[in-house]
Amino acid sequence: TNTGQRAGADIVQCYAEAPSSSVERPRRWLVGFQRVALEPGASAPVAIRVPLQELAVWDEARDQFVVEATRYDLVVAPHAAAPGQSVSVDLGERSIA
Repeated sequence: TNTGQRAGADIVQCYAEAPSSSVERPRRWLVGFQRVALEPGASAPVAIRVPLQELAVWDEARDQFVVEATRYDLVVAPHAAAPGQSVSVDLGERSIA
């Protein structure tokens, strides 16, 4: 929602966290974003696709990228340090071709 008096645009950002990961990762990393432009007082839904590749890590033993079986928190926030709004998803292990 644009609560201002002028038309404007913003980049809605989606970050992932994997707090129980057994792999060393950043605390939070960018997995998708969408630009949205709104007139004053206007609102719009925003859809951000998060490809599984964005959650994968390189597995040297398998010589391929793998999505670790763990809980991922997807956080929509204006920047990486902001608390944002989150949803959790539990994924099983899968290989990425």
